[in-house]
Amino acid sequence: MMEPVSSIRATYLHSGLKTDERSSRLRQLQNGDVDVIVGVNCLREGIDLPQVSLVAILNADSAGFLRSETALLQIVGRAARNRFGRA
Repeated sequence: MMEPVSSIRATYLHSGLKTDERSSRLRQLQNGDVDVIVGVNCLREGIDLPQVSLVAILNADSAGFLRSETALLQIVGRAARNRFGRA
């Protein structure tokens, strides 16, 4: 059994959050107040966060998750802005 990792500061994003709450959580990442943001279909396009160093896509083959190859590249691009980024 694995021991829980308590040193990772995390928050989440989902479509049910109000815009100001989403913005607040993104600022937490930018300011270094959190290490991880877990999002469900929230980080597709239009968010420029150079602090993002890893994008993990789970269940990308599920029906309806990716609209196109371009959408996948845009998601991968979230990590590409960081010089140490991986996707």
